[in-house]
Formats: sequence, C-alpha cells, structure tokens
Amino acid sequence: MMSDGFLIFPAYFWIALSIAIGMVGSAKGRGGFSYFIGSLLFSPLVVGVVALGVPPKPDQVMPSEAVKQSSMREGVLALTALTMVVGVGVVMAFLNQGAV
Repeated sequence: MMSDGFLIFPAYFWIALSIAIGMVGSAKGRGGFSYFIGSLLFSPLVVGVVALGVPPKPDQVMPSEAVKQSSMREGVLALTALTMVVGVGVVMAFLNQGAV
C-alpha cells in the first residue's frame, strides 16, 4: 500500500512547475495565466518548452497604472486557480479517506 505522501507529492510538484512556467510566460510579456493553466491541463514539460521558445514581446509603452492592474489581475487569477486545484485535492483526499 502506498502512502498518501507518495501520491500527493507529484501533484504539488506539477503545480509548482506550472506556476514557474506561468512566471516565465509573464516575464516574456505573454499571458502568464494562460501558460499556467496550459501547463496544468497538458504538461509543464510541453508548455515549458513552448514558453522558453517563444520570443519576448516587443516593449510596449504602457502607463504604470495599467501594468499594475494587469499584474494584479494575473496574480488573482493564478491564486484562484491554485486554490481551486488545492481544494479539489483536499476534497479528493477526504473522500478517499472514507473509502478505505
């Protein structure tokens, strides 16, 4: 019988890699949240190769307030997605505990 930690660790590793991929996409001026969700759904390895291969967006002149709002929105969306993933994991672990 496998321990629960052995099963949960890959999920947290997957989420951590997805967050890192989202940060890479955001640093290149692309939609960091889109890269985060894509790597959660498909694979951090595949989306990571895409994120690293995409050239950075040319610099665009944006007012600092627009940059702050965009960063805040992406942060809130990423936090919401992470909370949902962790919440689903907790619910699944709770349901699995009762099934044993």
